[in-house]
Amino acid sequence: TYYGWNTLDGLFFTSLGAYIYLHSNEKMIPQLLAFLLIGLAPLFKQNFLAVIPLSYVCLCDIKKKYHLLFISIFPSLIYLALIRSFGGWEEMRIQFTSYTSILGPGFFAYIQNKATHRGVIFGLLWIFSMRWMLKRPLRIIEKFKAFSPLVVCAPLLLFFFYGAVVWWQGKYTYKYPFTLFGFIFVLLLTFIVNEAKSKNFKNTQIALFPLGVAWVTGISGGYITPILGGAPIISLILLFSFKKIEEFNFPEKFRAREMVVVIAFFSFFPCWIYGRYNFIYGEYTASKLVHPLDGLLPGGSGLYTTKNNYLAFKSLNQIVEKYENYELALIPDYPGFWVGFHQLNPLPIGWANVFELANPKVYERFSRELKQLSGSKNQLVVLQKFAGYTFSILGEGEVLPLHDKREFILHVQKNFTLIDENEFFGVYRP
Repeated sequence: TYYGWNTLDGLFFTSLGAYIYLHSNEKMIPQLLAFLLIGLAPLFKQNFLAVIPLSYVCLCDIKKKYHLLFISIFPSLIYLALIRSFGGWEEMRIQFTSYTSILGPGFFAYIQNKATHRGVIFGLLWIFSMRWMLKRPLRIIEKFKAFSPLVVCAPLLLFFFYGAVVWWQGKYTYKYPFTLFGFIFVLLLTFIVNEAKSKNFKNTQIALFPLGVAWVTGISGGYITPILGGAPIISLILLFSFKKIEEFNFPEKFRAREMVVVIAFFSFFPCWIYGRYNFIYGEYTASKLVHPLDGLLPGGSGLYTTKNNYLAFKSLNQIVEKYENYELALIPDYPGFWVGFHQLNPLPIGWANVFELANPKVYERFSRELKQLSGSKNQLVVLQKFAGYTFSILGEGEVLPLHDKREFILHVQKNFTLIDENEFFGVYRP
């Protein structure tokens, strides 16, 4: 599974706002509420700032509804004012400039991806086959009779079958959304060309919105894939398919729409369920996640993990209980440790990974404050012994030593005093 955490929150508020606006019947209060909800999305994930102009351009009449643009940026203005008043302006500026290139995740990740190319090819095949068959609908219906809707929908069903196979095998689950993106991109281009002839772009604007939101979810500094946009993209594909199917004027008994939905559902959904349980990002299959986190991690009730993670959390809890009167700093991983913990993190970052510390200024500040920790203030550093990412790619009980040679980790190992340790962690006094 990709994109947990705050990306889902941003996507939820964006979707809810768009839904309310499209059902507002031009009433002022629902429209204001809708764009206020859309404006809340960037507070959860900064890349959702792009959703604000996207929503304004795609959903409403930009010449008449400037007030909706203002209400959507209002939450961000309040947020910036609070940051400024609490003295965090410079830190926010450093964070915003940590990732300087949008071309990589937002452009090259698509045009250089073979999965996107496959989607474009599927889209072109579908369009050309539809146009070819539209020229000969009577001949097709006469020849195949009751099977004619299936023949018309064959390229689309082939596309869904391909997706089902991908998910069943657990291959390209990260890349398949790019295939969906390429497919619907070609369909949208065709739709735009057709609407340009009538000079009516309202439907195109609305259709571009879910595609744009899918793109926004993929420009994060984390997992670069539009996977959370997969569902709205599939919905768009079905809508375009229905529009084309209507052009054939099938007799009502053929029910071509229902055929597409049923076959797509029964070919894709079971395989998605199978893939969801057997190909979990960064984890074993669901059947091997049998160790409960209840009592080991705040909010862990009902969650299960591998034996390696279970033992690591158990070891960490033993250290926390033993040194409950000390102020602890935990490096480099385990950001979930701070959720619900009774003390604040003495360091300016909860997860000292290479992505979060990519900006030299952020790294220097983190390293400086780590070195300023003092044993006289009852401060201790808990350093993990093993690389956490290996817990789920190795067998149970197998772990790899932490080969992280970054300067701040070497500093702790060389200049701080090791006063305690267990199987997974070492405790150092500054």
